[in-house]
This record gives sequence, C-alpha cells and structure tokens, in this order.
Amino acid sequence: MRVLRALIEITSLVLILLMGGHAFALIQIQSSAIRPTMEKRTGNCGLSYVNVIYLNPMDLTIACEGIKRAQSFFDQFGFDSNGQKIEVEFKEEVLNPIKNDKGEIVEWQRVYGLYNRENEKIEMSSWGTDYLMSRKVFDSLPINYEYHTSVVTHEVSHRYHHIMSVQRGFHMAHATSEFIAYNVQIETMADKERAEVLALWPGKKLDYETHINSMIWASDPHAFGVLGYRFWKQDSPDILSRMLKGEFEDPDIMLEVMGAMSYNHQHQ
Repeated sequence: MRVLRALIEITSLVLILLMGGHAFALIQIQSSAIRPTMEKRTGNCGLSYVNVIYLNPMDLTIACEGIKRAQSFFDQFGFDSNGQKIEVEFKEEVLNPIKNDKGEIVEWQRVYGLYNRENEKIEMSSWGTDYLMSRKVFDSLPINYEYHTSVVTHEVSHRYHHIMSVQRGFHMAHATSEFIAYNVQIETMADKERAEVLALWPGKKLDYETHINSMIWASDPHAFGVLGYRFWKQDSPDILSRMLKGEFEDPDIMLEVMGAMSYNHQHQ
C-alpha cells in the first residue's frame, strides 16, 4: 500500500506539472478509484416520510438529529413538518453542477452539501471521509459532530422553505432561503458551538433588509450567515415570520426572473 501510495503521489506531481490546475479533477478520479467502495444503506429515523441513504452509521444518526432540529424550528411558524417528504443521501463526493446561460453543465464543483430544488433531494458529504474531516466550518472552525449536524439542519431548512413556498404560494428566493437556513442552523446549535460561531466577524452585521441579496451572500456565504443572524436577533425579530409567510420583499427578484440564480443551495 505504501508503494502504491508513493506511485500515486509521483503520478499526481507529474500531472500537476504537465496540466497545471486541470490536473486536480483527474487526480481526484484516480484516488477515488483505489478506495474500497462503501456500501450504501437506508434508514428513515422512524418516520415513514423520511429516506436517508448513508455510508457510515454516523450519517444516519446525524441526519435524524438534523431533521429533528429543523422540524422543531419550522413548526413554530405554523408549518406542519409531519408527513413532508425528506430525502437525504450521504456521499463520498457531493458535486454541484455549474451551468452556463444555456443551462448546459460546464463544470462540477465539489461542495460540502446541497439541496437541489429540482429533484427535491439533499446531498451531504459522508462522516469520516478525508474531505469532510479536513473541512473547516464557517471557514475556520474544525469539523465535529455538532457542526456537521448543523449543516444537515441548514440543508433540511432549504427543503422546508421550499415546501412552504409551494403551499403558501410565494417565491423562494435564493438569498432569502440562505438567510433562513443559516439562522436555523445557528439558532439550533449547541451553546458551545453557537458561541464559537458568533465569535467570528465580531461587531459586524447586515444593516438593512436589502442586504439580504445574492451578491452579498456570494461574496462570503458564511459571513453572510453570521451577520444575518445578528441582524435577525438585534434589528428585525419578525423577519423570519414575514419571510415564511411570503411577506418579505425579495431584493433578488430581478436576478431570478432573468434566470441568473441556481436552483441548488450548496454549502461550500
């Protein structure tokens, strides 16, 4: 195995020298090819309307807790989560398609997790994979069980926001959904981890409702989440209620009408 690993490292170095930045995707494919395939299993958290496809038993435990947190939060706003379909698949690699203005896939971006509005499915990186265990949450905090659970809650929140938008007949705006999901994620964290997150970007917050837009979100998604949480708590305690009733005036509406926004909500 050591010899094989050394050969892969040498091959990777040669590819980098020959192909520059384009070598990364090929190296990923070669490395994945020598890993033993993990067996997929299914579970439902004891709920008939939930389907979790997982590779590591910890995935199922984390999914069930993440779903439970999102259910508890959204049900406070008059949403009945009972019976609402939830599908979560844990994978070695979660790939988000990047499309051009013609809707053609031009590249694949590896992400932590995502919710796809088109197939109504959540995809998450599996617990224990090299990729996940090397990740930093909110760009700087080492991954642990609690943080990973919170990201599942984030993605399930997109799913529930989507369902509510259909039920109540309002538009599901991209940045608005990210604002909601980050607030649910942070609010339902354990106290210790929430305090660590809120120690980031000290003294900063969103200043106006118009700052809940995809340009500010895209400039730094995780900072957007923390600053948005402070805005909710300090300046606009009724904003989530208005968003979930469809009463929030969406700053992104023009971008989305023009088809410039993705249907995927990815956690990078």
